[in-house]
Amino acid sequence: MNPGMNSNRPFSTFRSPIKTLSLISLFFFLLFALVGLMVWNLHSRYLHTESREKQILEFVAEVVQINEALTLSGVAAAHGDNIRLGQEQEIDRNRLHQIIEKQLATASPEGKPLLQKMLEINQVLKELEKQSLDLAARGRFQEAQKAHSSRQYMQLNYEFLQFLSRFSKRAKEGVEMDFHQFFRGIFNFSVIGSSLLLFLWVLTLVLVRRSYQRETLAEGQLEESEERFQSLAGVSPVGIFQTDGQGECIYVNRKWCEIAGINESHAWGRGWVQTLHPEDRQRVFEKWQSSLEHLTRFDDQYRFRKPDGTITWVAGCAIPRVSAEGQPAGYVGTITDITELKTLIENFSESEQLIGHISHVQEQYIEDADPRTIFEELLDKFLEIAQSEYGFIGETLHDDAGQPYLKIYSIKAITPQSEFTRFFEGHYPPGGEFRAIDTLFGLVLKTNREVISNDVAGDPRHKALPEGHPPLKSFLGLPLIQGAVQVGIVGLANRPQGYSRELLARLAPLLHTASAIITAYRIDQKRKKAEQALKRSHDNLESLVLDRTRDLAASEAKFRSVVNQAADGIFLHDLEGRYVDVNNTACETLGYARKEFLKMRVEDVETGVSKETMVQHWTEMEKGKISITHEGVHRRKDGSTFPVEIRLGFASLGGKNLIVAIARDITLRKQNQQKLEWARNEIMASKKLAAIGQLSAGVSHEVLNPLNIISVHTQLLMRKRKDDPALLEPLGKIMNEIKRIQKIMSALLTFSHKGKSEFEPVDVENELEAVLTLVEKDYTLENITIVRRFEGNLPPISGDRDQLRQVYLNLIHNARQAMNRGGTLTLETRKGVEEKETWIQIGFTDTGCGIKKEHLDKMFEPFFTTKPEGQGTGMGLAVVHGIIESHRGTISVQSEENKGSTFSIKIPV
Repeated sequence: MNPGMNSNRPFSTFRSPIKTLSLISLFFFLLFALVGLMVWNLHSRYLHTESREKQILEFVAEVVQINEALTLSGVAAAHGDNIRLGQEQEIDRNRLHQIIEKQLATASPEGKPLLQKMLEINQVLKELEKQSLDLAARGRFQEAQKAHSSRQYMQLNYEFLQFLSRFSKRAKEGVEMDFHQFFRGIFNFSVIGSSLLLFLWVLTLVLVRRSYQRETLAEGQLEESEERFQSLAGVSPVGIFQTDGQGECIYVNRKWCEIAGINESHAWGRGWVQTLHPEDRQRVFEKWQSSLEHLTRFDDQYRFRKPDGTITWVAGCAIPRVSAEGQPAGYVGTITDITELKTLIENFSESEQLIGHISHVQEQYIEDADPRTIFEELLDKFLEIAQSEYGFIGETLHDDAGQPYLKIYSIKAITPQSEFTRFFEGHYPPGGEFRAIDTLFGLVLKTNREVISNDVAGDPRHKALPEGHPPLKSFLGLPLIQGAVQVGIVGLANRPQGYSRELLARLAPLLHTASAIITAYRIDQKRKKAEQALKRSHDNLESLVLDRTRDLAASEAKFRSVVNQAADGIFLHDLEGRYVDVNNTACETLGYARKEFLKMRVEDVETGVSKETMVQHWTEMEKGKISITHEGVHRRKDGSTFPVEIRLGFASLGGKNLIVAIARDITLRKQNQQKLEWARNEIMASKKLAAIGQLSAGVSHEVLNPLNIISVHTQLLMRKRKDDPALLEPLGKIMNEIKRIQKIMSALLTFSHKGKSEFEPVDVENELEAVLTLVEKDYTLENITIVRRFEGNLPPISGDRDQLRQVYLNLIHNARQAMNRGGTLTLETRKGVEEKETWIQIGFTDTGCGIKKEHLDKMFEPFFTTKPEGQGTGMGLAVVHGIIESHRGTISVQSEENKGSTFSIKIPV
């Protein structure tokens, strides 16, 4: 039950007003005439009162139901059981806010402040629940539990229910006041006598009974809510308890009993105190009393000791309950089992200390500390963790017969001044040896496995101890393994609770560290021995090497001087192509410093070379070929290239096979070869053209004279027989062939330079414009665009104006025929200087069909043509070539099939 809920029966509230109404009804008996109006008025008021009472009861029941749902979902979400319930908590809280606001709109002036206060508290509770939900969503359940069970949250929730109870009480008082007025009206205005009074009295009893039934229903709902809360507490994952103002336990749930180890009846009253650990009891009482006096939240971690002796760590949290008078009414709190968390923290702390100790030992080894100091510290840690009285640590060695024995690094007792310490100092000093292998520790030496004995005296593996040896009650022998080899042993003795395999896991990091350090010392000792032997050998060889070095240095100096003075670049590289050495000429020729060469490879300098090529050369030299010569291209540091002739040979340096490459710059040789080839081609062309010219000059007269006679007689015959069509047709064909022969002979005469040349200053661009003026209109009709790219202000050349025009017309006409579907003809002029001579260059570029690559070398030969038979004589470009040559110029062609051609003319100024 909620302590704020009024449990009195409403019937008692109406007793005094009924007597008053009876007296007033007798006094106003004579007002019988007003009965009708009075009954109607009172009936309307009753209906309103009944509706208002029903609304209030429904409001209270709904608020209580939502608040229960909020409590259930909040507890589950805070403990991580169902985060979705926690998310629904916000929806329920908002719905509760809307319900209160709706009630506020119709509440009486006395009830509105209470509802307003409930709205404020509901908003604060919503924010606290959101914080708890956020913490639970991030897995921070302990903090979520604290936030959800905080004193502020519990206090606000309690105040919320208090204000709800007060509102319900005031609302009922208002309803009761309405009933008072109702009955007062009956007796004040009753004029109908005893029959009417009886009727009104029965009606009043009916209304009171209905009110009583409704209040009973509300109380039943609250009791049901309390039962649901009890069920929730019964399945809660945390222990829940409640005390009165004197600290007497009045309630614990099942989880609390499970954690404390006692049943509910034993926990009531002061029975719960017996579960507190005696060492924590006083501290918990003092902190509890302080919280009670100041009405503050209680938070602490303490231990429960169950009847079977089991110790359980719990985190306790409680908030005070305050009575209506402001006095402490007890506590409501929870306990959470944190035993596993405490164990983890303790284990982590021990591991952290162990890691720190191992790091310190490793630092000592790195700093080259005394091995005895390092192993004494390790043994101290072994004794501390294993809680043993004494122990030892040593290295496993073997004698000449192969028998194992132990060299002691450290042996000591955990108590410095004990009988163990005195015995060990006298019998087993550090550096001593354990050779008795028929003992428990000897069993570790032989089997390479751990030995555990918790009853040494009754262990058949144990042999008698030396005289004066302290008592040996229990023993743990652990091999130190590195790889699969035993490098040492750790022995521990007299642990009060005996040794177990669970202890081995805690000692494992120390065992690994000890094994690693012993192995490292072994390696270090071998290294020092090797260094000493190497130093002795070095001392013996040093003088011999020094003498030999002086001789080699002198010889190398002479050799390097010769190599550096060589005119060719000399390169020394391995089979992978990495440079080992170069001479000065190589550095100067390529622009690299010697240090840069030593970071480079052959392919960085020689273009087109590959590792496969170098391997092939090496294979050929291995088969007996003394040297290999080939041509290549070298690339300078600035990116420029030049041709070289490379001669490869074999070399061996320091037992390593190397290749010697001698590179000679053959740029001048290549240029001379090109010039010689060009001159040879020009001579051959000149001879060919000269022969054709002589032939043309010799036969032209003999051909033209008879041809002219045939032409005259043919023309006369055509005039006489002009009316004979059968004869005119063959005569016309004869005249066409005569004209064709005359055209060929005219070209041959021109080619043979029979015409007279008149050289004068000629403006190239003006002559080109004159020629274009003649043809441009016709070319436009054939969809050919002419583009001029004239440099302007060109100096005049010395030439024959008519012959140059013939050249221009021939080239333009050829371009037209190459672009039978239209295109672009570009004419370009520019001035250039080559070998201190000024030239005028004229370019004719078309976008026509182009020339096949195999035809390019024959384009200027007489009688060669790419046109169909009957469409050209093959003399046009030969005549052009002859005219340009007579002007001391050159003509060349560049073409790509299906893309176009460019004819370039160069004539000196």
